[in-house]
Amino acid sequence: MHDQRILVLAHEGIGDLVFLLPTLYGLKEHVPGARIQVAVSRTQSALASTLDGKLFESIPVYNRGLTQVLHALRQFRPHVYFEFDGGLRFAVAALLSPAMRRIHPPREPVKPYAAMLHRESLPLRVGTHAVDTLMSLLDLIGVPRKRICFEFDVPDKAVEKARAIAERHIPDGSIALIPLSGHRCKDWPVETLQETINILARDLRRPVVIVGRNRYPGLEHAIDLGGQTDFLTDAYLLRYSGAFDVVAGVDTGMMQIAGAISSDSEGSYLA
Repeated sequence: MHDQRILVLAHEGIGDLVFLLPTLYGLKEHVPGARIQVAVSRTQSALASTLDGKLFESIPVYNRGLTQVLHALRQFRPHVYFEFDGGLRFAVAALLSPAMRRIHPPREPVKPYAAMLHRESLPLRVGTHAVDTLMSLLDLIGVPRKRICFEFDVPDKAVEKARAIAERHIPDGSIALIPLSGHRCKDWPVETLQETINILARDLRRPVVIVGRNRYPGLEHAIDLGGQTDFLTDAYLLRYSGAFDVVAGVDTGMMQIAGAISSDSEGSYLA
């Protein structure tokens, strides 16, 4: 596999790319001559930009349509296509692709009509984390599992901005709340968000900081950083800065960014 081309497509969320990182690091470390491309969604593009050219080559597949996926496959002409989404269109794309080997997610959680098209699938690992299921790809192709790594390099500009924000606005012992998710129906309702803030800030006397893309001008007893940062600044604040003792939220992607902590980080992460 050392001179082969590998194309990887995962689910479209930020957390899905985070979960895939240990598998990609395993491929990069033990198949050093292979070219690895990852088809990223619009949501994943900021995180992917920190790894593009280092861990893999990032290619935008924003609308996730069959035509766009097929174009990526036919342009790159991978020897191996790892598709971890499980959608029917991605199974069809595999059949129409030039890839000699096509590996899909476990059959059991996939729709039956999509699973029928899967020539080769990962084994289902019941009771284990999704990361372990994804890393079973390494077992399947004979690559050793030597370490689990979730690291990514935040650009200096975002690091400087995050450090300045932490110094000016985030007191020691703060709790970060992330009220927004990628889907409006899952966003934290303002009423219960305020109730949570009241318990943490007023009753428990803990500083509370709101992190995310929107401001909440009516909230009381909280430091609202909403709208003042971007994804990479938030990622550094939550993951590397050590500014927060606890992170809680409804955005599983950002929670996974915060929760895949390095060995010198401490904290609790609640979703």
